[in-house]
Formats: sequence, structure tokens, C-alpha cells
Amino acid sequence: MRHLCIILFFPAALLLGQGNANGAPGRAKDAQLISATDWFRRADDLTNIRLPGSAPFHMKVAFRGFPALELNPLERPSSAPLSSAVTGHPFVISGEGVYEETWLSPEKWRREVTLGSYHAVEVRADGVRKFQGTSDYEPLRILMLLGPLLSPVSRYLLEPELKSHPEKWKLEHLMAGSMPYVRASSSQVFGQEDLTRNLSSYDFLPTGILVRAVGLNMVTTWSDDVLWSGRVVARSIVVSAMGHSLLEANVKIEAADSALPGFTLAGPAADPGTTLRPLVGYEVKNQWDAIRPGSFVFPPELGVPEGSGVSLHLTFDRRGTPREMEIIDAIPTPVRIEDTPPYLRAAAKAALAAVQHQRVRPATVDGAPCEYVGGWMAVEGPSSAAISGRR
Repeated sequence: MRHLCIILFFPAALLLGQGNANGAPGRAKDAQLISATDWFRRADDLTNIRLPGSAPFHMKVAFRGFPALELNPLERPSSAPLSSAVTGHPFVISGEGVYEETWLSPEKWRREVTLGSYHAVEVRADGVRKFQGTSDYEPLRILMLLGPLLSPVSRYLLEPELKSHPEKWKLEHLMAGSMPYVRASSSQVFGQEDLTRNLSSYDFLPTGILVRAVGLNMVTTWSDDVLWSGRVVARSIVVSAMGHSLLEANVKIEAADSALPGFTLAGPAADPGTTLRPLVGYEVKNQWDAIRPGSFVFPPELGVPEGSGVSLHLTFDRRGTPREMEIIDAIPTPVRIEDTPPYLRAAAKAALAAVQHQRVRPATVDGAPCEYVGGWMAVEGPSSAAISGRR
């Protein structure tokens, strides 16, 4: 029997992007930035607008979530967990959305997001955090926005000792035309073996600003930067895969009036697993149960050659049910999606169908059920598996 090499990977930060701010802090001295962690900490210093003592702000983000790539099948089996169709594609909620945030301090803020029929509000005030949402998971396109918007530099990148599996980082000083930049790329160690594909890479301007990152086979870029309270804020965010946009967002930021209403929300305090904040892998328990690698093989009649396969981006809700999912890469990657070989399209359909029927124990954070988001790479080859987690 033929088997698959199945890899689950869940980077702690979704993606990071590009900026070129006028008036940004001066060029960093490379001698002070000798490790990947040094560069991440420098980037956080330049972009974190939510530190104690930062200027209060009101942010409004108009975004568009695009349907799944054309590589994804357009039909959904009748036994799939979603009982009704969603806008744009049967696997992914898409369309126009709005995110608003009023931030006065780390202890007083309000966040609200809407995409299609999904709506959520999260408020922290008077020492209590409350949350109201219309479902028990956040759509993938919203998480594509919130990851880089709320935590462009994840805590695990700033404090690598928090990772249960070590990452090996390589720093390279490169050129894009006449512009120098620095790239930090990683591979993750599982037991005694290294993953053969890099998990992620992050590009920095010489100033230390993050300019681009790749993870989960997706690319996010920032552009049209402005300075806010001495730090860099990107006014444009784009997330793409295989050269096609999945999310585009335009960010506006202005001073917030401390007398603004809206910091009260009915109901009890929210549990740790109910939040718009992107969770980090070391916080989440039971994530190993999300996919059982030995439970799926490509049917032989599909004719998938060894070394070929697909990568999925997916989310399990707080009950352990798979909700939104999509193919974001094919191996080998076609030059044009429309030229994808029939066996890869068949592999994509088979992989999605397999994931749809999974039912797992919910992931938890501090004992409370939480949404579980990440990537799954299914490749035809010898039987083996490696797993790590994000949310």
C-alpha cells in the first residue's frame, strides 16, 4: 500500500509584511543585530503601538476577503459540517469586511469585526475582558487580518525559549535590485530530523522594519507606512498564495478621544479561549489531536506521483469540528493555477474531503475550548509524520 508523508505546521505568527515609512527611525547597526531574535525584537520596537504609555488611537480597517483559489473544488459534499453555503465559495467565507479598534491603554480597549454574517465584539475595561460573537470560530479571512494587525511580531519570536520544538534560524544579507535587506529563515526540528521545507522566512529593511514574511505557504506584505506615536503603521496589507490575493486591507489610524463610549459589554467575563487575539502554539493544548496523520492516503486511482501533494489552511471551531478550509499550495507548484495537472486537482479534492469528516477533541487554552487554526501538507511518499501547533 502506498502511504503519505503528512506534515502539520502551525507558525505562531501568521505572516509579516512590507513597509517603507518616511521619517522612520535611523538605520540599525548590524553589529547590534547578530541573531534572528535580535531582528525580531528590533522590529517589535519599531511597530508595536500597543505598549504601555503609547498614544491612544482609533483604527478602522476596510478589508476584502477573496474566495479560495481556483485550485479548490467548487462543490462541497452533502455530509460536510457546514450546513449552509457561504458567500463566494463553499469552503471559505469571503467578501467585504470592517475591523475597528479603539485603544486607550493595555487595560482599556475595544475591538469589533464584521465579515458577511459574522460579527464579534471584544472589550477590555475595568479589569474585565468580555466577548460576544455570532459563531464559535472566527473565519479564516478575519484571522489572516488579525494576525499581522494585532501581533506582527509574535511573542514566540521574541522569546524563542517558549517553543517546545527548537527552530534553526539562518540570517542572510541580500539585495533586491539596489536595496539591501536581511532575511531570517527557519526550519523546525522534530526529534532528530529536520523538516526539509523551511517553515517560514522574514525579511527586514536595514532599519530593522519587517518588510515581508512567508509562512503556511502564504505571503503577507505591508506598504504605505506612516509613523504613529513614533512607530511604524502600515496602511495597506495584502495576503496572497500562489501569486493570488486572499486578503487586501486598508488601514486608517487617528487619535482616540478618551471620552469615547463603547467600553461596556453585557455578559460575564470571557474565558481565555474566546478571543480575537491570535493565540500562540505554546498556549494551546490538545492540538496534536487535530489531524490523525495515519488516517488518510491518496487513493491509488488518482495517480499522484511520489513527492507531489497539496497544502491546506484550515480551522477547527471550539467544539473540535472542522469549519473553513482551503488548498493554498500544490507540489509541484504550477506556474499558473489554471495549468494545475488533473492529478493535483484530484488530490486537492480528496484532501479536503478527508479533513471535512474529522471530529476531534477541542483544543484548549488555560482549560477553555479554543479555535484551532493551522496548515496541513499532504504529500505522496513514504509513511512518516511530523506535527507542531499554533492555535
